Amino acid sequence: MWKSKRRLLLLNTGPEQNTRYILAASESASAAKDTLNQLGSIPWKINSEVMALFIRAASPCWTFPALLVANRRNRSAQ
Repeated sequence: MWKSKRRLLLLNTGPEQNTRYILAASESASAAKDTLNQLGSIPWKINSEVMALFIRAASPCWTFPALLVANRRNRSAQ
């Protein structure tokens, strides 16, 4: 389920919809959604791409908690 407002994009994943990535991208929310959809069949690559977007474009208040979520997902996928 996607919700977007300006440049913040919230992605809920998983069967319970309780794993969340908050993506603050320099591109538009729809472009960020398209980027993640293109990588949708490769979960580890989504995590890498999400982390790269956070590092490049996220405001400091979002970066740390968001990276923790992405890193946790990366470790559990390995």
